[in-house]
Amino acid sequence: MDQTMVLFKQFFASPPEFKTRFYSNDLNASCRLYTSTLDYDREVVHYWRDNLTHRCHPLEYHINHWPDDPPHYRKVVAEYSTEARKFLMSMLELISEGMGLDSRYFDGEITKNQSVSVNHHIPCPDPSLTMGMQAHCDPNLISMIHQSDVCGLQALKDGHWVGVEPIPSAFVVIPGIQLWVISNGKLASTAHRVVTDLKESRTTIGGFLIPSNDVVIRPADGLVGSSPMYRGYTYTEFFSTFTGYNCEAEVALEYFKQ
Repeated sequence: MDQTMVLFKQFFASPPEFKTRFYSNDLNASCRLYTSTLDYDREVVHYWRDNLTHRCHPLEYHINHWPDDPPHYRKVVAEYSTEARKFLMSMLELISEGMGLDSRYFDGEITKNQSVSVNHHIPCPDPSLTMGMQAHCDPNLISMIHQSDVCGLQALKDGHWVGVEPIPSAFVVIPGIQLWVISNGKLASTAHRVVTDLKESRTTIGGFLIPSNDVVIRPADGLVGSSPMYRGYTYTEFFSTFTGYNCEAEVALEYFKQ
């Protein structure tokens, strides 16, 4: 964890000429650097961040498109992404057993894709004018966040924003919207956001398990009885609806309710 965080900070401190090699708006790129979001012109508040996203499963399909500097970057980040996948699959196995499902319920297409996404926030001269990231729920299946030692992550609890203090060598695990649907509403996807800092830079690493585009997602049969809350849909259908509704999770989910 420490090695990976150091390497990502070194990447963002590297010359612009090097970093711009990875700039892309292609969501399918194996590695891409971008700022704010793809919907910049319609954003109410612009994001104060640079983001470097790695697609990383299967690893051999993507690793050669990652940065090759600083030294050992690909080796260390590959090890990190492999262990992150194991960790999240273990979380899903425990969640499955806790809900009374088969422990292997989330194997296969529902966890086919994986990304490691790094947000880098430089000091903001006026934090009141922007956000590190606006309030949102993650559209994927499950997320893990590896924070640096600078506060900024907040979660919505009982109508109030609560700071999530960084804990060394710990991850914050967040159910994504697809886990919300599969659990038939039992595991809500927590809204969270990132605020900026006047004086300090902040780097965080997100790990995400994401369904394949064509897998059909619906409430698990063992959880719904005769009252499924949502109809089945493909992840492509959901993601298109989600982004079309300005990434408003509850608005998008209304479209898929029974």
